[in-house]
Amino acid sequence: MLPPSSSLLRNLVVGALWVGAPLLAVNDAHAAPPPQVKSSAPGYYRMMLGDFEVTALSDGTMTLPMDTLLTNVTAAQLKTQFAHTGLDPSHLEGSINA
Repeated sequence: MLPPSSSLLRNLVVGALWVGAPLLAVNDAHAAPPPQVKSSAPGYYRMMLGDFEVTALSDGTMTLPMDTLLTNVTAAQLKTQFAHTGLDPSHLEGSINA
């Protein structure tokens, strides 16, 4: 005995989806890699590491208080060491990179 037409239609739709769903799946694993730029620009530093391009992002600088940031050294020792360079240990520019 044949099933009612609504059951037959439902079975056909479910079967078609079951067979066709893997064909509709998008697989990014086989996507082409992005093009390599191989040159630096403001805020970006790029270098090649073998076949890979490494990009470092610079988000600017900020003032770092070396006399509180560095440990196991006294403020007097820092001042003596920084005096040779002409830098102030309480206001030294540091880079912010990612």
